[in-house]
Amino acid sequence: MARKTTATRHYVDRRRAPGERRIATAPATPHRPRTLDAAIRERIAQIKAALAHLGLTQRRAALAARVAETRFSDIMRGRVQPSEKEQQRIARVLQQSTETLFGQSASLIAVALFLAS
Repeated sequence: MARKTTATRHYVDRRRAPGERRIATAPATPHRPRTLDAAIRERIAQIKAALAHLGLTQRRAALAARVAETRFSDIMRGRVQPSEKEQQRIARVLQQSTETLFGQSASLIAVALFLAS
């Protein structure tokens, strides 16, 4: 490990003694790639096609939909389920219907929320 400059001397790294091991902070787990189901792959394809058609980047679409960039990416990749309002805002920005982007379950959730209120 490199020694820091004199301005940051209080951050000087300690070298390990011969034979001293590093302490593992977390057990090593083998990386398994996530498998995407057909619905998520379809969602990714729909959103990418809409972004390309409109000439938008993910960042600009997220800003226009008032969704955090990381959340927009997570929604697009199927890591999180967007709220009904997020679905509507994203669909409006991408000029698509919520059913097209998020499937029939999105419209059923909207109907259930409407009937509950």
